[in-house]
Amino acid sequence: MAYISQEKKKSAEAVIKPICDQYGVKGRLSIRHHSALVFTAHSSTKLFQQFDGKEIDINLYRFQDSEKYTEIEKEFIAKIYCVMRAGNHNNSDIMTDYHDVGWYMDFRIGKFDKPFVFVDGQV
Repeated sequence: MAYISQEKKKSAEAVIKPICDQYGVKGRLSIRHHSALVFTAHSSTKLFQQFDGKEIDINLYRFQDSEKYTEIEKEFIAKIYCVMRAGNHNNSDIMTDYHDVGWYMDFRIGKFDKPFVFVDGQV
């Protein structure tokens, strides 16, 4: 059964915070239903300008192939994804209908009740 602890979340937060600062993103790491680690980008001064005022979920398995994101945005997503999956396992076997993961992972830009905000970095 998938499970993620608060301790693992806190250790991931410590690594994610400097990455967010480097790319000018304000985001939050949270746990949903004790089984999913969720990163939500709330605002940015550099990235995801095309999603201003929107809420989207990023497919962490196919984002590299998407034309929706710039190369720097793909780099940011990849770094966050690497931190989120550190220590996770996936022993699932589709042929025998066996599902075994450490925890699930989601990456969001904005939320349904609070859309993403792009803040122009120029003063």
